[in-house]
Amino acid sequence: MERTSAGRRVYATGADIEAARLAGVRTSLVILLSAVACTVIAAMAGVLNSAQLSTGDPTIGPGCALPAISAALFGSTQFRDGRMNVWGTVAASYVLATGVKGLQLAGLPNWIPDLFNGVALLVAVALAQFQRSPTSRFAAIRRTLGLRRENAEGAAT
Repeated sequence: MERTSAGRRVYATGADIEAARLAGVRTSLVILLSAVACTVIAAMAGVLNSAQLSTGDPTIGPGCALPAISAALFGSTQFRDGRMNVWGTVAASYVLATGVKGLQLAGLPNWIPDLFNGVALLVAVALAQFQRSPTSRFAAIRRTLGLRRENAEGAAT
């Protein structure tokens, strides 16, 4: 996404459509081609899922939404400081799949994996927020711990 002109156009369009348009990017074409690419990828995933299940079940999709969103958001906090990236999503997918499989092997109830994915989603959002605000983060930690910062003269503030 960063090393090709098409990827940079997608990033620019996603960040600010008007700025990308003023920079010479044909934003309507980028949006159209991105939607087509997402549709083709989703269709291929649906075909592969139907082939694996050996049936066409229209209710199988909603069960995959929470793990997918959790992996994508948790993956954005791994390597690139809040920006979506492939390797972070792959690593997060493996971590979440390993955690869910471990919970299933432990014989816990069926609702526990959803709880695990939900907690992972909350942790991902908290980590993303924690990475975005470095100055307020340390101020909040100091307030929580009751620490005072000393200025250059050694006086506590």
